[in-house]
Amino acid sequence: MDQGKGQRWSNTNFRWTVIIVLAVWILILVSMIADIVIGQRIISLWDWVGLLIFPVALAAGAALLTNAQTRRELAAADVRAQDEALQQYLDQVSGLLVEREKPQEPLDAALFSKLVQARTLALLLKLDRERKRYPLKLIAQLGLINRYNPLINLKNAGFDGADLHEVTLLNVSLGEADLRGADLSGANLRESDLTWADLRGADLTRAVLTSACLAHANLLPYDRDNPAQLNAPHLLNGSNPQNADKKSKLPATILSGANLKEADLSSAFLHRANLSGTVLRDADLSGANLRGADLRGADLSGANLKDARYNAKTTWPEGFSPQPAGAVAG
Repeated sequence: MDQGKGQRWSNTNFRWTVIIVLAVWILILVSMIADIVIGQRIISLWDWVGLLIFPVALAAGAALLTNAQTRRELAAADVRAQDEALQQYLDQVSGLLVEREKPQEPLDAALFSKLVQARTLALLLKLDRERKRYPLKLIAQLGLINRYNPLINLKNAGFDGADLHEVTLLNVSLGEADLRGADLSGANLRESDLTWADLRGADLTRAVLTSACLAHANLLPYDRDNPAQLNAPHLLNGSNPQNADKKSKLPATILSGANLKEADLSSAFLHRANLSGTVLRDADLSGANLRGADLRGADLSGANLKDARYNAKTTWPEGFSPQPAGAVAG
């Protein structure tokens, strides 16, 4: 059932509810009038109040039940539509794979990539946060987003708000993907490419990102009321990441307890990011924006902090001196 059918169904039920309530009300009114005529009884104010309250309460209760049932029907229809879209996507990708492997007149590789990419991006717009992991895992398992030879490009792919907790995606290409507010807690993204990925407000608690590339990744706080404020184009055009400080309640990107050993975080936007307890051993943080970042308890042994920027709000591990490591205040 689509939204239009659900609305028509709701309107039909509501009309029948009104008809039934009016019929009951008329019966009560006729009964009272007959009682007056036969028994010559005077109708008091409370009789009139009772006469009005009953049908109103009945109508309100019927309307609430109708709306609740309509919402359940629409929610169930939405789930079915998403499941059908996923099945259709699986059939389409399977068909394209068969076409590509034909011994005679196989599907052109470039056309194959464009078709799978277009259908993947279109599908993501239809799925809720829980189901977005399924097409991502499928294309990863098919080797279509291999880090060093990706067949499809996930630039601006709509994984924003996706539930990807504890997902395993090894050596994949997620460069420039839209992962704003995504739940990546406990995810295994070892050796994956997240260059220029939009990770504002994402939860990467205890994620494994060893040897991953997050160069230029956007890990700033996320302003849902003004999502474009601190995106990559605005930052490249001179937007100041410290504008996030004006709204202290903005959700910061969480990397606490994550394993970023030997990860490439060069020029990453880590302003106000929660990096407490993070393993950054031998990581490349050169040129990273660490202003206001929380690095308490982080392991920075061997990390490259050349030209990384920090300020008075940056909190470092106990006993750590940022300037000898190459970081620059300001």
